[in-house]
Parts: sequence; structure tokens; C-alpha cells
Amino acid sequence: MSTSPDRPQAIMMDQQGNLTSLFGRPMNMGSSDSPAPANDSSDNRAMAEMTREELNAKLELVQERNDSRLSLFEQRMDNALAEMRGDRADLKDDIRGLQSDIKSFRVHIISTVVVTGIAVISGVAAFNATVLSNMVASFESGKNTAQLIGDATKRLEVLQDRIEAAQSNRQAPTGTTVQPQAK
Repeated sequence: MSTSPDRPQAIMMDQQGNLTSLFGRPMNMGSSDSPAPANDSSDNRAMAEMTREELNAKLELVQERNDSRLSLFEQRMDNALAEMRGDRADLKDDIRGLQSDIKSFRVHIISTVVVTGIAVISGVAAFNATVLSNMVASFESGKNTAQLIGDATKRLEVLQDRIEAAQSNRQAPTGTTVQPQAK
């Protein structure tokens, strides 16, 4: 079969280097070197009987299928990209929320450290004040105790002198009185 100018055919080369039609049928380009195959009479007749309009209709149908597949693929990709953009916006919002949480957490930690430091300093100051107060009270108590002991010692000496005087009055004959001695 030879090609004619009014009926173009889609031609491609197979793995062995032979020219074949778009549908995989071997083609005879009319050269004297390659004889036409013996069993392709029905296939060639179907191809030969196909008009240009039929071929164009088939090619358009294939083109439409490919276009619909491509548009469906593009639509899926657009949907996927829109979903990714939405997810990205959600992640940005989540990150901003985490950043604000971290900042507030940082403020809480710093305020806790400051308050704890103030509490420790106040506690140490209160402990020191209590210890100082107890020391002063002990000193005053000791001072007062020394004074009381001194007063008690004087009273005991006076009582002792009276007791000695009373005992000497009992032993002395009646009519004589003994005067207590002042020390």
C-alpha cells in the first residue's frame, strides 16, 4: 500500500526499525525492497476504507479523552494545592498560638522565679529578725535575772542576819538584847 497525498497516515517506527501505522500495523511504503505481508489484507482494507473524516473523528475523540484526563488531573492538583495552602495557613495559626503560649509561659516562669526569690529573701529576713529578737530577749532576761539574783541575795543575807539574831536572842539570858549586825 502506498501513501497518497489526499489520505495522510500516522507513521511510527517499531523496535526493529520497520515503519508501522499509529495502530501498530506494518506499512508498505511502496518500495521494491520490502514486499507487502501476506496476511494484512483485512487490516489494510480497514485502514484503506477509513476516510479522513473518520480518522479525524477518532483523533479528536482521543484528544478529547486526553484533554478531559488532563483537566481532571489539573483539577485534582488545584484541589490538592488549595488544601495544602489551607493546611499551611492552619499550621501558621497554630505556630503563632504556640509562640504566644511560650511567651506567656516564659512570663509565668520569670514571675514565679521573682516571687520565689522575694519569698526566700523575706523568709531569711524574718528568720534573722526572729533570731535577733530572741537574742535581745535572752540578753534582757539574763540582765533582769542577774538583777533579781542580786536582790534575792541581799534579801537572803538580811533574813540570815535576822535568823542569827533570833537564835542568839534565844540563847541569851532574858533581859539582854542583842543587836543585829549590819554587814
